[in-house]
Formats: sequence, structure tokens, C-alpha cells
Amino acid sequence: MNLLNVMFWYKQIEIMNTQIIKLAVILFLGVSVSAYAQDMNKGQGQSIRKEKKMIGHVNPLPNYMKVIVNKGDKLDLTETQKENFSSWQTVNNPKVMKLTKEIMYLEKEVNNLSLKKESKETLLSKIDEIADLRRKIAIIKTKCRDNLIKTLSENQWEKLLVLYKTSEG
Repeated sequence: MNLLNVMFWYKQIEIMNTQIIKLAVILFLGVSVSAYAQDMNKGQGQSIRKEKKMIGHVNPLPNYMKVIVNKGDKLDLTETQKENFSSWQTVNNPKVMKLTKEIMYLEKEVNNLSLKKESKETLLSKIDEIADLRRKIAIIKTKCRDNLIKTLSENQWEKLLVLYKTSEG
């Protein structure tokens, strides 16, 4: 994918509203939840890769901390910046992972309830719960972005964006 395609799709994601996300969740459930749910309890060696996939599955916002962790050396971070980001990740990554696992569990539950002919109201109530959890992740991830913007110099921020775009494209 070239940079224009990536930028186009990010803009498209930003345009989506909650109703479209809910519909996408319903459609996506039948395809992906079973595979994720089955793999969640496999060995610890696959755990980190699964968590990264799960986060991408439950939230379309950029994962800036992945770039900081994997390519932070290219940003010439100060010790203070490193400590700030390390502290941020220590506090917030477990929160995001907990929310992610809750979303995955609820998606599997919705799938199973649908197969058992549960009412539309019950299914949509669960979908609303999932949307609320996704919003909580979005709040954490936008706070992360804001912390990065506040902590990094303009030059470091621009480098971070380039590193992010090249690692995701």
C-alpha cells in the first residue's frame, strides 16, 4: 500500500460513526471471533502476538507506543522522555489489554447468543457494551497521543509519524 492509500483509509475510518462500527462488528463476528477466541488460551509464546492482533482488531487508532518501544532509538529520546513513556505504558497497557479481552469475550458471547436465537434487543445490548469498551480504549489511546505530542519535540513527532507510517504500510 502506498502512503496515499494509507492516508485515504485512515480518513475513511475517522468518518465512520458509531452505528457503522456496530454494523461492522456484527458482520465481522461470524468471520473472526471464533479464531481469536480459540487462540486466546494457547501457549504464552503466542500471547504477545495475539494481544497485538487483538488491539488492532478492537481499535483502529494508531499504536504509537509500538513505535516508541520498537524504534524509539531512532527518535533520540532523552532519559526523561524514556521514563515518561515507560511509565505511561506500564500504567495503561494493562488497562487496554483488559478492555481488549473483555471485547473479545463479548464478541464471542454475541456470536453464541445469535446462534442460540437470542433476541435482537439482547444482541444489540451486548453490541452497545462492546462499543462502550471500544470508546474507553479510544480515550486511552488519544490520551497517549496527546502525551506524545506534549512530550516529543516537533522534529521527534514528525520522525515518529514517518516511522509509524513505514512500519504499518
